[in-house]
Formats: sequence, structure tokens, C-alpha cells
Amino acid sequence: MEDMLNISNRVLLRANLAVLLVDDLTGLPITGSNARVWIAGQKPPVKKSDGWNAFLALPAGAYTVTAEGGMYMQTTAQVTIDKAVEVLLIRLSPNRLYRAPYDCIRVEGHAEPNADITVYSQGKQTVYKLQRDCAKKDTTLAIFHGGSASLQGRLLKLTAPDGKGETIRIDKASEDKPGEYTVTAPVENAYPKIGTALVPATQTKSEADGSFFALVKTGSGDSEIVVEVSGKKNVKKTFPRGEGNTITVVL
Repeated sequence: MEDMLNISNRVLLRANLAVLLVDDLTGLPITGSNARVWIAGQKPPVKKSDGWNAFLALPAGAYTVTAEGGMYMQTTAQVTIDKAVEVLLIRLSPNRLYRAPYDCIRVEGHAEPNADITVYSQGKQTVYKLQRDCAKKDTTLAIFHGGSASLQGRLLKLTAPDGKGETIRIDKASEDKPGEYTVTAPVENAYPKIGTALVPATQTKSEADGSFFALVKTGSGDSEIVVEVSGKKNVKKTFPRGEGNTITVVL
């Protein structure tokens, strides 16, 4: 912990919450002044250039941690502080001001107001694989993803060869078993190692007027964009990528 936070011993002695803000699209820490984090009614954290934020001497109890940035949507996370040092990773989703990389597409549209919306690509984007079969109700998955970007907190669409699937969220990586990750809830189905794909997904919420925005990694080549809406009515639609880097959808 001391190496990660890279702050003075005097500060470490009083720090009991360390928060790392991560770009949900890239999986990399958000550094500099691009984002901020706070707890209402508490002093601001000590902000480090590597993306870590250290809250000092918080009283024991439950807190709502809020984070946002000029190019990121606001999000909240819950944490309980006791005698130990708590470490919290918060993934921030890009907003409309975010400059989209070449391998991403902007998805804008309208759905019913205040609906939960999940967006992902079925094209040649990065697809993760299972390293072993996954049984129903498993809470630990062995995932091969390559690269050094963190999967902690990542939302993934899990799809089997027979078409069944579900959305899962990665909790934490195993400390002693590389490639193993716990998930925030048991999986609902069994999935074979061969043929099962895990696709990065983005989750957002429609505004009071029904408008929404999401930025999705698609890779090169043609891609189909899948939009799933959970609200008064559950809707799932697939849209061709088309020309340009923006698609507009109506659900």
C-alpha cells in the first residue's frame, strides 16, 4: 500500500481510505486534474499525481464517495471505514466531452426516462476468454485478457456458444492466482471455456428527457452495437455501426 500511494509516512499514518480513479474505457488511472473525488462533509483528500486520493483520519462509519471529471460522468460508491485502511477503485465513464479514440464509437439516443442502459459491441473489439469452464453460481472466474489494464470494477457481457448470456461485474483480482477474478454476484448460468466470450460493456442511465450517451470500444472493421434497456419495459436492439464514429438510436 505504501508503495502504491507513494506518500509520506506522516500522511500514511492518518490515511484510512485510498481511492483510485480509473478511466472505464482504457482501464488506466486518471491522473492530474482530469477528475476529482470527495465525501460530503469531509475534508478533501490528498491527491497524488499517479491517480491515488488519500482521505485522512475519517471517523469509522459508512460513506458515499462521489467522483467526476470534466470528461467523465459523475458516479458514486459506498464504503465502510473501520480500523483498517480501505482501498476503493472507482471507474468513471466518459461523457460527451471525451475525445473518442479511433477504435471507439459514440452511441447517442433516446429511451424511456431514468432507465438503466447497457451498451456493447459485437465486432472485432477486444474479447476476453475463459481459462476454464465456469459452473452455475460460481463467484470466481479465470479470465485471459492480456495487457496490463485493470479489470477491477469492469462490466463485461458474458456470452456462451449457445447464445445464453448475462452481464457481470468484476470485483477484485486474486492476489495469488494470476488471471482469477471474483465477481460481485454469482453467475446465473454455466459457461464452457471453449467458445465463451467476455466483451467489455458500458452502463449508463437515461436522463429525465430520455436522452443518453455511451462510448463503446469496437476495434477495427464492421461492428454491430447492442443496446439493452432495463426499465418499465426491457428492450434489446442491435444496430449496424455504419459510417462515421457516431450512431443515433431510438428505443
